[in-house]
This record gives sequence, C-alpha cells and structure tokens, in this order.
Amino acid sequence: MSLEILGLILNFIGSLILIFVTLFGKWHQIKYDNPWTKRYWWMGRRPFWKNTQTHKWHFKWNHIVIVEGFIPPKHLWNSIGFFFITLGFLLQLLGLM
Repeated sequence: MSLEILGLILNFIGSLILIFVTLFGKWHQIKYDNPWTKRYWWMGRRPFWKNTQTHKWHFKWNHIVIVEGFIPPKHLWNSIGFFFITLGFLLQLLGLM
C-alpha cells in the first residue's frame, strides 16, 4: 500500500473522530477548587464498579458517576483526531517525494 493511500485513510479516520466528537461529545465543566490547577468534571458511564462498603463487584449498564480529570474526553478525542489528520498529511507528503 502506498503512503498516499495510507495517508488518505488516516485523514478519513481523523475526520470521523472529529465528527463523532462534535455530534456525541460529553458535556464537561471546570472545577474551581485550586486556582493553580485546572480540573474538569463530567458524567461518565461505569458499568462495572466495586462497592466500598461490601467490597463486591457490581454490574449495571446505566450506572453513571461523576468523573474528575485533568483533560475532558472531548478535548482528548479532538487531539487524537487532529493527530491522525496530521500524520495522514505527513504520509501523503512523504509519498509525493
């Protein structure tokens, strides 16, 4: 497979990732506990979880918890899609040389 075709495939995958994130991206909000670090929170699904009282594993499809993190999933997937598009562009340039 030539580099141009592989670059086009990676561009297509990156574009699909960006489209899916735009359509189905999770809502998030900034948490202002510490002014020096920026933290985010969002609601996420956790179908498997361990109960802290009984220490037993549970399973439920609709189990939703509040997740905190440094970078929200929407920004993470946007950067992954941009990385695929950039890598595909570079492969297309290398294939033309």
